[in-house]
Amino acid sequence: MRGTFGDELDGFPTFFRFWPATREICQQLPTIQHTVAVFEANGFVLTEHRRVDQATAPSLREFAERTRFRADTALALISDSAFLEGQAAIEMAATHEHVPGPVVEGIELLMFQNNSSL
Repeated sequence: MRGTFGDELDGFPTFFRFWPATREICQQLPTIQHTVAVFEANGFVLTEHRRVDQATAPSLREFAERTRFRADTALALISDSAFLEGQAAIEMAATHEHVPGPVVEGIELLMFQNNSSL
C-alpha cells in the first residue's frame, strides 16, 4: 500500500509551502498505526515500511500547471481564497525557476503479507 498518512506528512514540503491549509486536512488521514492495525485485524502482517521518493512533476512550472485543476482532495477542501493565494504563489515561484528540477514527494510504502501464507 502506497499513500499518505496523517502522521507522516514531512514528505510534502512543496505542497505545504504553497498551500499550508492543506496540512490540517492531511492530518485527518488515517495514521500508519491505524492502517497497520486494520490490516492485522484482517489477517495480514506488516513486512516492510519505508518511504519512497516520487517525482510528482519534472519542474515547479509543470507542478503549478497540474495544481490549477485543483484535482487533489486537499486542494479541493481548502477555501477558494487559500487555493488561489497558493496557486498564485507557486506560479510566481515557477517563473523564477532558472534551472528546472523535479518536484519530489516522499510517499509511505507499507507492504503486507497474508498471515496464512507465512
